[in-house]
Amino acid sequence: MREIEIQTLGRIQIPDEWGDAEIKMHILDLRAKALTKSKPLPAMNFKGAVEVDCTVEWPIVRGDLQNITEPLQKRFKTFEWSHDWWHIAPADVAALVDVLAVLGREEALTRIRAHVD
Repeated sequence: MREIEIQTLGRIQIPDEWGDAEIKMHILDLRAKALTKSKPLPAMNFKGAVEVDCTVEWPIVRGDLQNITEPLQKRFKTFEWSHDWWHIAPADVAALVDVLAVLGREEALTRIRAHVD
């Protein structure tokens, strides 16, 4: 067994013989179980739309960000302005979506585009 760190789940143990596909499926299962055990979210007050474009190497974050860029920069060290867009590290995308949902940026949950290999 080996231990890996998943930002939204913490440290988890996985068998040594598992490959990337098995690890990804296990992480998805753990996230699904965590969601079913969580308390219902309070009704969100919509405050804008945000899109996280994961079709590029460093995901682009765009939309109604004018009032939240400073808190996002404090929360995510990888959230930075570059080449006319806000970008974030791929590893921080899931946590960013969680933060955006809490901030009332509900569109973030439905408008994520992912690159499929």
